[in-house]
Formats: sequence, C-alpha cells, structure tokens
Amino acid sequence: MPVLTQVASLVDTLATQPVQIERQGNKTQNQYGGWEPGPIVTFTVRPVVVHNASPRDLLEVPEADRNSEIIKVIAREGSFPASQESGFRVADNGYQSDIVIYRGRRFRMVGSRDFVEQGNVWIGLAGLEDRQARL
Repeated sequence: MPVLTQVASLVDTLATQPVQIERQGNKTQNQYGGWEPGPIVTFTVRPVVVHNASPRDLLEVPEADRNSEIIKVIAREGSFPASQESGFRVADNGYQSDIVIYRGRRFRMVGSRDFVEQGNVWIGLAGLEDRQARL
C-alpha cells in the first residue's frame, strides 16, 4: 500500500474546481414506526482533486458500473462541511449513493475508500450517470 501521508497537502496544491454533492439525508421515522428515506441535501466539497480514473482504478469498480467515464475524486477530511459526515457514500445501509456534480455532469459514487488514518484523505470513484445526456 502506498504511503499517503503527503496526499492531503497535494489536494490543496492540485485542487480542481469545487464539486457539489447530492446526498440522501438521514432517515426519518414515519407515523407507523417505519423508516423513510431522508431528503436530498446538496453541499460543496472543497478543496478537491478530480481526474479520470486509471485502468488500475477501474479494477475496483463493480463490473456492472464500469464504463469509460469514471472519475476519481480525492478530498481531505476537512473538505466536507461541518454539517455533513466526511467521506463519500456508496449505496449501503439503506442509503443511496452520493451524486457528484462536476463540470455540470452528474456522476454516481461507485466506490469509496477511507484513508483518513493513513493520509487524512477520502478517495472515491464515480461513474457518469447518463452517458447520453449532454448539458
């Protein structure tokens, strides 16, 4: 495993434009005691580095989500607003995947790695949601 202790400082140095994240909010309990999906919350992550995924990155993407338009998103632990938990969400535990809006295009988070202990960063992979759509 590569040493990631210097990656957090590279996020500041190589930062691209900020990205917007659409995230499903916390679940709410309905009147019958069941749980409903929470509202969609939009927030900005900065500083952040976004670039095309490498062929090696694609090996981490589930086969059904693999396409030619996968981006790699790297953010420091402190890049996320205080009102949101740090990291990128993938479909798990009843939540939907985060949607990353980068350069006007929507990418669904398909992989997330927590490297906070090793380098204070989160690394995520996101695939273009609708390759036919042109904004």
